[in-house]
Amino acid sequence: MAITIESHITSTRVPAAVVERAVAHTLRALKRPRADVSVQLCADARVAKLNAAYRGKEGTTDVLSFPVNEEGFPMPLAGDELGDLVLSVPQIVRQAKANHIPVAEEATRMLVHGTLHLAGYDHIDAKDRKIMFALQETLVLEICV
Repeated sequence: MAITIESHITSTRVPAAVVERAVAHTLRALKRPRADVSVQLCADARVAKLNAAYRGKEGTTDVLSFPVNEEGFPMPLAGDELGDLVLSVPQIVRQAKANHIPVAEEATRMLVHGTLHLAGYDHIDAKDRKIMFALQETLVLEICV
């Protein structure tokens, strides 16, 4: 497993250890321990630009997922590249503040969320949303305890 972290922001409040722990734990839980994931920690402007270009939505968002395999699961169980995550650190900080939780917990939640998307999970309909968010919160609890 390789977790590559790139910071495109001068002041990051998301330590590399938080990124590595969240992504690695999620990959192990998905039985994908050898998958590779790239994580970019960015400012709002960069995420907003990507959000507009790839999702057709204005403004920033907390996490964007770019799976290597657009079809999602199933992917080979070898050590293949799973995809890229792009996080808006300022948006995560705002969400943590609004929810009265530590930034590390909200960052963990968004890293788990994005990694689940890379693995093929989605929340477009109610049934899938229930499955994905239940798994997400279970993993967040395991990681943050």
